Amino acid sequence: MYTHKYMLVIYCLTPIHMGAGQSVSYIDNIVQRERITGLPTLWSSGLKGVFRAFLSEKENHRKHVDKIFGPQDGQEYASLISITDAKLLLFPVRSLKGIFAYTTSPMIIIRLLRELEYLGVKTINKQNDNSKIDLARLSELLIKQKINEESVITTEKSEIVIDLNNSKKVGLEEFVFELYRQQNDKLNISDLVELIKEYLPPNQLISSDNFLMSRFVILKDDILRDLTNYAVEVRTRIRIDQSTGTVQEGALFTEEFIPSETVFYSFIFFKNDSNNGLYEQIIQELNNSFFQFGADETLGKGIAKIRITKIQ
Repeated sequence: MYTHKYMLVIYCLTPIHMGAGQSVSYIDNIVQRERITGLPTLWSSGLKGVFRAFLSEKENHRKHVDKIFGPQDGQEYASLISITDAKLLLFPVRSLKGIFAYTTSPMIIIRLLRELEYLGVKTINKQNDNSKIDLARLSELLIKQKINEESVITTEKSEIVIDLNNSKKVGLEEFVFELYRQQNDKLNISDLVELIKEYLPPNQLISSDNFLMSRFVILKDDILRDLTNYAVEVRTRIRIDQSTGTVQEGALFTEEFIPSETVFYSFIFFKNDSNNGLYEQIIQELNNSFFQFGADETLGKGIAKIRITKIQ
């Protein structure tokens, strides 16, 4: 049984391509996506492989790699660690003002809050006072918000809000949205942002006092799904004929990338073992480190910083 629980947050510093194989669409190499929602994801097998390779290079942990992750052939015993697929939390989208916005949706946030509650997290402490943020209450308030396709939830003082025809709007990609007017039982956006920042990797940009708050946007679930389909980076690549040094005929292909500034979350579980405290040493080694996930390592793609937070 897995008795030690951690939340893993992955903050993409460069575009990332963890591939799902060949595609029959106009994009040849697509990124991994959830089958039901269509949202980008990072499969746990890729995350586990990267962490295994990282620890294999550490002299003080090399001898424990098979015990933690299981033997390569998988025949003798199972691993002590379990890592879930990384789900989307924040997706960056170009903004008419403020350069870009961190977008999310009610379903994404409610799913995160539900999973934290399942693992025993009921409240978190606010940083500025002694009050607490109630996760169940946040979920309840989010469910009550009836956002339509033409509106978004953000703050009127947000950096991305523009005045257009005496009305406040938000421009994302080529679309213009109204500000959603909350009725009774208003959702406190600052509580939601503070909850997310509780688990984010230390970063002078996204972790600064007001940067995330001033660019935080909640979209209708369908709209966010569409943006993750059409606002990803698509790059056209060529292959070089190594014998001639020129472009190889018929070797043009397109590749899909999740943009930098995207944030994913996952969970890590450990079993108890005879080497008491081994899992804590592993978490300490991995935490706040930089990793390269997915393809195109030599092109600087897939670089991310992670943060691992223990769930009490």
